Amino acid sequence: MTYTVNATLTREDFTALVVRFSRVYKKARYFHWFRLLISIVAYIYLVSFVACTDMEIFLYFVVFFLSIIISLIVYKRQIYKLSVADGQYILSEHDISFNEKGVTSASTYSSFFVAWEGITKIEQTQKYFYFFIDIMHAFCVPLRCFKTPDSAKEFYEEAQKYWAKTHKIA
Repeated sequence: MTYTVNATLTREDFTALVVRFSRVYKKARYFHWFRLLISIVAYIYLVSFVACTDMEIFLYFVVFFLSIIISLIVYKRQIYKLSVADGQYILSEHDISFNEKGVTSASTYSSFFVAWEGITKIEQTQKYFYFFIDIMHAFCVPLRCFKTPDSAKEFYEEAQKYWAKTHKIA
C-alpha cells in the first residue's frame, strides 16, 4: 500500500529542517561552523594582505570584527539562497509518499526516490516528520498537511514499520 501526503513547504519549514539537522547530526553543525570559520579566515587574510603591514593593533581588531560581520551576512545569505533555491524548488508543493520499496518526494520540478535502506532515521517532532537520508538531506513532512491527527499517526506508524522491517528492527 502507498501512503501519500501533499505538503507545501515554507521558509519556516526549511529553517526548522536546518535547525533539526544541527541538533540531530553534530557533524552537520560542525560543517556549518567550519564553513563560517573558513569564511572568516579568508576575509581576515584578504584584508590583512591588502592592508598596510604597519597597521596598529586596534585596526586589526576592527578588521577582524568587520570580517566576522561580513561572514555572518554571507552565511545567512547562503542559507536564504538555499531556501528559495531559484525561486521555487524547495519551497513548493511536494507529494511525499512511501510504500514497501521506499520514500518518494515529487514536485513540479523533480522527483526523488530513496529506498528504505537509504533512510537512516525517521523522527517525529511536535510539528514535523523527518525522513533522514544523511547529515545533509532529509524529507520534511509538516504535520499541518494531515487532515486529522489520526491520519498523521497512521502515516508515521506505517513508515516506522517499513523502515524497521528493512533495517531488521523488531
